[in-house]
Amino acid sequence: MDENTKMTGKRRLSPLTAFILGIVVTLVAGAAVNLLTSRFGDKESPHSRATTQKIQVIERVIDQKYMGDIDRQKMTDYMLVGLVAGLEDPYSTYYTKEEYEMVQQSQSGVFKGIGATISLQEDGTHKITDIIPGSPAEKNDLRIGDILISVDGQPCEGLTLTEVVYNIRYSAEDVVTIVVEREGEELSYDITKDYVNDISVRYEPLEDDIGYIRITAFNQNTPEQFTEALDELLNRQGVKRLIFDLRGNPGGLLSSVCEMCRQLLPKGLVCYAEDKEGNREEYACDGKSELQLPAVILINENSASAAEIFAGAMQDYGKAVLVGTTSFGKGIIQNAFTLYDGSVLKLTIAHYYTPNGRDIHGVGIAPDVTEEDPEKQLDAAIREVKKL
Repeated sequence: MDENTKMTGKRRLSPLTAFILGIVVTLVAGAAVNLLTSRFGDKESPHSRATTQKIQVIERVIDQKYMGDIDRQKMTDYMLVGLVAGLEDPYSTYYTKEEYEMVQQSQSGVFKGIGATISLQEDGTHKITDIIPGSPAEKNDLRIGDILISVDGQPCEGLTLTEVVYNIRYSAEDVVTIVVEREGEELSYDITKDYVNDISVRYEPLEDDIGYIRITAFNQNTPEQFTEALDELLNRQGVKRLIFDLRGNPGGLLSSVCEMCRQLLPKGLVCYAEDKEGNREEYACDGKSELQLPAVILINENSASAAEIFAGAMQDYGKAVLVGTTSFGKGIIQNAFTLYDGSVLKLTIAHYYTPNGRDIHGVGIAPDVTEEDPEKQLDAAIREVKKL
């Protein structure tokens, strides 16, 4: 989701770092939990005293024996990252104050960067999945599908998505050197960063009164852009059918996707969530703006999270035919808990379900019409929407 850490962003660790942090997790667990004690009223861990003593011993040994420079804040941050990593949940993570400010800035839709959406793949590589038109990335010929190799000489292998994005966004100079792999060849680019307005909704009229709307993310400003697109296509262009393209959309804000679905769905649920205690929270639609036109939604294996909420709800109500390949399968919700120093714990707190009660986590949403060739998917969507 440009260099955004969105709902699908995963923090990964190199094998060595993971091993070290695995040890540190055991040592720091009791102490780190105390950061949240005052807010949530948790009882002190029975192991916290022993844990604190171990940390003190390790610190003394480091002070006395370690030959390199010591950055105590970084050590603390990595202990907390390791603590959350011990959950083995790729969607739960610890952010420093600075990292979370970057996340919020990205979700606002306006930021300084290169304008390339970067997604962490299952094999640990960092892949460009979208390019913002007019951005520095486009002007320098970065392309969708490029694999990031390094940023300013630092290899991306083993880094989390947040770390890669941070290295791009907050590099010391305005010019950042990015090396990518494309079709087996390594290419180097010196890119001057600039302020980017993430246009997450792009639209145009197609043949035979078909309106095309591509949604690349669900940011804070996406609903406003979506409303403008619908108004232009329906009221000014007079289209009679719609295609919503969610391919490569990594997700975003639950509030944004619900606001957009309320412009399309009949009265009823958009989705609902249940936490570990079985408490249920519903996100509903009043049905006052129900879409009355035939519609198709394009999805693929990189359509995730909020994109799946959109596609799943439209499919459940029979408001759209889904074309493409099975979606990613992220059916869980994270919440951000702010700590006393401005750092943030992002934690998986609930599963969400489509209006018909489908839990798509780890499964994804199957299209009604399968088309695996990316080059043929839009044509397939046009054919299907003409049948409706």
